[in-house]
Amino acid sequence: MANEESQAVSYELNNVLNRIAGDMPKETEETQRFLSETEKAAAYIRCTWWAGCYYCQDSNGQWHLIYCVA
Repeated sequence: MANEESQAVSYELNNVLNRIAGDMPKETEETQRFLSETEKAAAYIRCTWWAGCYYCQDSNGQWHLIYCVA
């Protein structure tokens, strides 16, 4: 279910996720709950679900696919 390493999303999907997330604040507790490794959780500032997949954004504004649920 979860990837060993996250994968950066396309420019277009990055823009979609920015619109979906809007002004959503940093969600450290949620990030730590869904990401098992502490260092991995620390790498992202916020996360969101979209279209059955969990995405997290890094401090540079790039969204990454973390995992999808079938």
